[in-house]
Parts: sequence; C-alpha cells; structure tokens
Amino acid sequence: MLRLLALLIVASLLAAAVIFSVQNAAPVALQFLIFRSVSLPVGVALGFAVALGIVVTALVQSFWSLLSSSATDDRAGFEASFEEDDF
Repeated sequence: MLRLLALLIVASLLAAAVIFSVQNAAPVALQFLIFRSVSLPVGVALGFAVALGIVVTALVQSFWSLLSSSATDDRAGFEASFEEDDF
C-alpha cells in the first residue's frame, strides 16, 4: 500500500512537471548573480535541474554511507580495545 502511495505521488509530480513544461514552451534565459545561460525552453531547463538533483543526491548518499560505515568501524575498534580484563 505504501509503495502504491509513493508511486501515485511521484506520478502526480511528474505529470505536473510535464504539464508545466508543455504550457511554458517559450525559451528563457536563466540568470544567477552575474552568470547568464543560453535561452532554453523551460522544459529543458527543468530537465537539467532534475538530472542535476538526482546526481547530487546520489553522490551525497554514497559519501554519507562511506562516512557512516567508517565511523561505525572506528567505534567498534575503539570499544573492542576496552575489555573487561583491563579494569
């Protein structure tokens, strides 16, 4: 049931993005501080933003899992160094 709900939410967001992109087909130029992009349709700019978000999320999750696994290994080694015979 939870998977169906998640699927419906993702499908709704995707449908909204497609409708938004189709209705805004005019080229736009994005500007951030002093940087300005070439004129692209809104759908293409939205696609690039989503793709960039997917890549950044994947990288952050992989680095986070590496850091948490190494922290767990360090903690296990630290706790193993203190045995009951030492006290």
